[in-house]
Amino acid sequence: SSVPPSLPPSWLLFAVRAEGSRRAKMTSSLILAFGDQKHQVSAAGSGTDAVRFFRNLEDVEVKAQEKLGVQPGTYDLYDRYGKIRHQKDLMRALETSVAGEVLIEIREHAHFTRIRGVEAEEKVLANRIDKLERSLQDSEDRTAAKIEEATADLTSNIGNVNKKITNEVIPSIETLNRDLVRQKQQTHAVQEKLAKINLTEIADMCGKADSLREDLRAAMDRMNKLDEEWTKEKSHIKETTSNVGTEMAALRRYMEGKIEVCIQTDADMREDQQKLDERLEFLVDEVKLVEQKHKRLEKKCEGALEESEELRTTLGRLREDNAYVKKETGQVRTRVHCIEGTSTERWQDFANNEDNMQFFRHWHRLAKGSGVQLSTDFVVATGRGFLAATGMVLTNDEGLVVGDGPCRRFGTPGQWSSYFEVQLEEVCAAPESAGGLYVGVSLQSAQEIAAHPKHEFDGWLIGGHAKALICRAGNGGGVTNVTDGDLPATWAQAAKDPATKESAAKAVQMLRNALPTRAKGDCRELRSMWASHKLHSGDKIGILFRFNREGGARMKITVNGELTATHDFAEAPPADAVGYLTPVVRLAGTGKSARLLPGLQPPTRIIAG
Repeated sequence: SSVPPSLPPSWLLFAVRAEGSRRAKMTSSLILAFGDQKHQVSAAGSGTDAVRFFRNLEDVEVKAQEKLGVQPGTYDLYDRYGKIRHQKDLMRALETSVAGEVLIEIREHAHFTRIRGVEAEEKVLANRIDKLERSLQDSEDRTAAKIEEATADLTSNIGNVNKKITNEVIPSIETLNRDLVRQKQQTHAVQEKLAKINLTEIADMCGKADSLREDLRAAMDRMNKLDEEWTKEKSHIKETTSNVGTEMAALRRYMEGKIEVCIQTDADMREDQQKLDERLEFLVDEVKLVEQKHKRLEKKCEGALEESEELRTTLGRLREDNAYVKKETGQVRTRVHCIEGTSTERWQDFANNEDNMQFFRHWHRLAKGSGVQLSTDFVVATGRGFLAATGMVLTNDEGLVVGDGPCRRFGTPGQWSSYFEVQLEEVCAAPESAGGLYVGVSLQSAQEIAAHPKHEFDGWLIGGHAKALICRAGNGGGVTNVTDGDLPATWAQAAKDPATKESAAKAVQMLRNALPTRAKGDCRELRSMWASHKLHSGDKIGILFRFNREGGARMKITVNGELTATHDFAEAPPADAVGYLTPVVRLAGTGKSARLLPGLQPPTRIIAG
């Protein structure tokens, strides 16, 4: 239900909210409201039973006092039809409720409303009086504090003035009194001295003063003459001094020039001395190198002499064997024919086609890593990659150079050895852990390596900081990716002759079984016995690589003709599965530049074993 808009500001509302029809049995609620305050009282039953718990209107007043704080006798009850004076008026309000709602107005008497306003104003005035009293008390406290502070300051200033009078003013007055007494004594002494002066003596003194004046005048004349002479002499001395200064300046410039010449001469002499020292050091180094070369030559001579002795012994044995062969000529010829027939059937591709083989002569101009620069004749390769200079060669192709053809082979069928040599042209400073260059061989040719997008290959290398590398090419570059109709480069020479192509195809199948296809290239490090960072510029490195019959391989390294290191690779195909090999070098660490030396043969003493 809505509240009439004409209600006064202070009123009490009593409402009964019923659910259902007005006269049916239902649950009703009573709401007491005074201003913004409201209170609800619920009861069960019809309109008559809804207020059964109210015995009379006094109970309503008690409930209003308890819940809303309204005092009895200060208000009247009203509904929308008029004032409620007794129980019947209350029943009227219940019976005439709209939608189960009854509105009862309790209007406060006007004089009580005024009293309530006066009480509120009284509370406000009491609060203001309390604030004023507290402010007055605080002001009195501050005034007392300031008076005490000013009293303390005044007392301190009076004490300071007394001290200053005692310590400064009184002593000054006493000093002035003493000075005044002393002045009177001095004045009295002067008066006594003036009384003793003789006027005759003063007249004599005046006469003497006149004579002294004449003497002084004569002396002044002599001084003027001396001054004129001094002025003339001074100009002469000044001119002489100026000439002497000019001569001294010229002499100073001359001496400074001489000193600069001496300093320049000393610097030139020091530079010449330094150059002489450097030349002497170079000569010492050259002498050491000559001594080393002499020792190497001496060792080579000793080896040649030993080989000469061995040749003599071999020649004697050959003579004996020749005599034996002459006796067994028929049997020997038969055996030789049998062996030649078997060798021709098995190794015809090597024996007949090697004369037409194009072996390496220089570095391949395309099969090289990033940062590698070749000379105009493609014989010298120089590495300029940063990663290779630090010894990192596993995940990149920096410093990679490949020969433009296969290596020459030496030995017998089933025991072929591939050999090539390189010369270290230039070394550079690098940490010891970076090592030096890597040398080795590859199953792929230079063309196959250049065609691979990552320049990967199947090969074996040794060097660095006492390391060995086993390299495998991924899809697109391995020997196993060659179609059945073509042969990989290691057996390409055999494909030229139709008679040997079938045997080469069988060898390729054996190679594919030994080196299966890989989806991704791989390069693994192993420990070795050769540290290439100890090499010097000009050293010649020989690489001899041989596959074993049952699998595995052995690599021998010679430095300047001396066997330096030997390394066995367990992971390698058998000798019958491999044809020609291609020389490979990785410029890394201290190894900056290398020269490829074609057409050389290995020392006979390193082929055996």
